[in-house]
Amino acid sequence: MDSLKILIVDDEKYVSLLIEKCVDWVANGFEVAGRALTSCEALDMFRKICSAEKRRKTLDYKAAANYWINKDKDSVKMDREELLADIESFLGKHKVCALATAAGDFVRCTPIEYNYVDGRFYLFSEGGLKFRALESNKNVCLAIYEESAGFDGLAGLQVTGKAELVEPWSDEYIRIVEYKKIPVEALKKLPRPMNLIKIVPTVYDYLNSDLKKKGFSSRQQVKIV
Repeated sequence: MDSLKILIVDDEKYVSLLIEKCVDWVANGFEVAGRALTSCEALDMFRKICSAEKRRKTLDYKAAANYWINKDKDSVKMDREELLADIESFLGKHKVCALATAAGDFVRCTPIEYNYVDGRFYLFSEGGLKFRALESNKNVCLAIYEESAGFDGLAGLQVTGKAELVEPWSDEYIRIVEYKKIPVEALKKLPRPMNLIKIVPTVYDYLNSDLKKKGFSSRQQVKIV
């Protein structure tokens, strides 16, 4: 339950401050929304608070964020192994994702080619601002989806995971280079090695309208670790 907002009004500045400090308003279910010296100032402040509260209720972010969480509680779930097989099939039909990275106020979303190998996502990159975020925040999200204009043909996958950089010329690095059939010697002639980002998935959020035909909900989630 939201706390009740109150305004403290007194023509003595230090008296109103004392009233605010001498009472544990939060413990009693209140929030001090402000202090005013005059009735006119209080009325103006009251109108602004009401306006902000009306906007907050109109834009209820928590309710919006929890919409699918609540709705999916009673959804028909797929068997884990069957779901993972369906997801891997979907991944095999695509090769480009949108990589979302962030650090503080800095955000980036990069369209980039991926390779899905042994349950991991590998992305080669010369560089870019995404590495500014990756330096301090290894939490990332991938989005892979079908281009569709209708609700009956929706298909997409959100991958939440942890990113790390693979050491150039390590066994793992060479393995992915060979998987992509890139000549190793050609790569070594570059001024600097290509960066290889590895993403270890932790959660798959899968949407596929075709799942309804099998008797399942179109939205499925599976936690990897």
